[in-house]
Amino acid sequence: MRPALLASLFGYTLAGASVLLDLGRYWNFWHIFWPGFAHVDSVMFEVALCISIYVLVMWIEFSPAFLEKLGLHDSRRKLSRVMYLFIALGVLLPSMHQSSLGSMVVIFGQRIAPLWRAGWALPLLFLITAVLLGFAVVVFEATLVSLGFRRPFETALLARLARVIWGLLLAYVLVRLADLTLRGAWSDAFEANGAALCFWAETACFCLPLWLLYGPTVRANPGRLFGSAMLLMLGGFLLRVNVYLVGYAPGNGYSYFPSLPEMIVTAGMIALEILGYIVFVRRLPVLPALHR
Repeated sequence: MRPALLASLFGYTLAGASVLLDLGRYWNFWHIFWPGFAHVDSVMFEVALCISIYVLVMWIEFSPAFLEKLGLHDSRRKLSRVMYLFIALGVLLPSMHQSSLGSMVVIFGQRIAPLWRAGWALPLLFLITAVLLGFAVVVFEATLVSLGFRRPFETALLARLARVIWGLLLAYVLVRLADLTLRGAWSDAFEANGAALCFWAETACFCLPLWLLYGPTVRANPGRLFGSAMLLMLGGFLLRVNVYLVGYAPGNGYSYFPSLPEMIVTAGMIALEILGYIVFVRRLPVLPALHR
């Protein structure tokens, strides 16, 4: 669990830091939570509050690794008695803010292209894909750790995880296809434009793993597991890019695409996450001990 938690910990912490920089006047970030400024009826307020608390919860969940490293075993045992409370929050909080990211799109109304104007289904789709992304990152991280640190592949564990992934992925695809059918939005998928191309790329990233992970035999193949994880991460990425950039029309001829400095900062954040992960894995009891 610790390697997976560490990957999420760095991802959320650095993502939160990047959001604060994107705010512009980042020194006023505390306004989000101050009663005199907070907009408690805002979806964005819920997202900001849940993510902030979630980052704190994840650091608490990971703190036993620091306590073990420092030899504070008594403190480690005391914390373990109440850890179930933080684990429960660790499940609840991301479920809230991930679904709310879909709720934000509902507010956009007709400004969203029909292919992603899923209405009530958007919070559910965002939540399911967030869970799928979490599982995919675990497979991705476990495979790279096995290769990078010359450790045996955790194929048996990841194969059982892949069975859960396949079931969730099937549910997502069925909901997505049902929504498009009920709304009569399939005609937009066959138009000769960039939105339709992006839609099919996104759809392929979610449908191919259904074939790659079908059956217990293929789920025990490390290559298929890793390839499916890569496709799911790309699919989750494309869904969010398509909803918030490709399929969103702000109006008045306005358009947005990340600038080169923005992309460089993003690449720097990812590089910092990788560096931090390597340092923590080498310095703290994160990876399970190898039995010889």
